[in-house]
Amino acid sequence: MIELYPVSEENVPDFSDTSYSEMSDDERLCMICESKKKEHEGAYFEILAVCDEGQIVGFMSLFAHSEHTISISPEIKRSFRGRGYGFLGEQEALRYAKSLGYTMATASVRKDNPASIALHKKLGFEECEQRLSRNGKPIYVFEKRLDA
Repeated sequence: MIELYPVSEENVPDFSDTSYSEMSDDERLCMICESKKKEHEGAYFEILAVCDEGQIVGFMSLFAHSEHTISISPEIKRSFRGRGYGFLGEQEALRYAKSLGYTMATASVRKDNPASIALHKKLGFEECEQRLSRNGKPIYVFEKRLDA
């Protein structure tokens, strides 16, 4: 059974085998501190560990864009990808976001990431826009109503 847990300082090593491994330990500690405060750049922010029988298999980051809209970004450890953890973890994160009062979820997905595109479509997200990311890469923007 998949469960989500708030991250803490002891989880710094657990970020290995993910894109977070590119960050320094100090950067990860800062991110964890912001998650514990539930705030980044003045908006709600939280990172939750995705656990299967007590083992951390990845993370879900949640960031509020407005009072009603939140983005949820899955980051499953490379060694656990392809086993359904992204789907199950994001499904739990969507339930959690809804319990916090959010009515819309968004996801920005690189066009060259077919696994994430398929994941979001499977979760019921709909493509609403195509644009360039902050670093100039083409992305799809997906949305999903949480109050339906």
